[in-house]
Amino acid sequence: MTAASPDGRDLLAAWTCDGKPPQDAMAQVATHPRFASAVVALARSAVEITASRANTAHASVDAGRYVAKLAAMWLDARDELTLPALKRLCAASGLLSPGRARVPGLS
Repeated sequence: MTAASPDGRDLLAAWTCDGKPPQDAMAQVATHPRFASAVVALARSAVEITASRANTAHASVDAGRYVAKLAAMWLDARDELTLPALKRLCAASGLLSPGRARVPGLS
């Protein structure tokens, strides 16, 4: 994952977490044994809150994208990120349809 500034610099490359590059910290989080269950719990909580409050319906779109991104991060840390794998994970969660799994440049 990279975030570029308007001049093309990788903004994350300058960050450190305990002296390590951010990619190491992201991989450490994504490979934690409870990361997948945490993603599911986060998604379920977002769905429950959205369903219980009429004025938050618009938030479900962003919550779904966020969960799909977390799933992609988890698969990437396991070196298993493919579009079919992401679609399967989204569908298996019961929280997102496989159609929500879209990553530019991923096939």
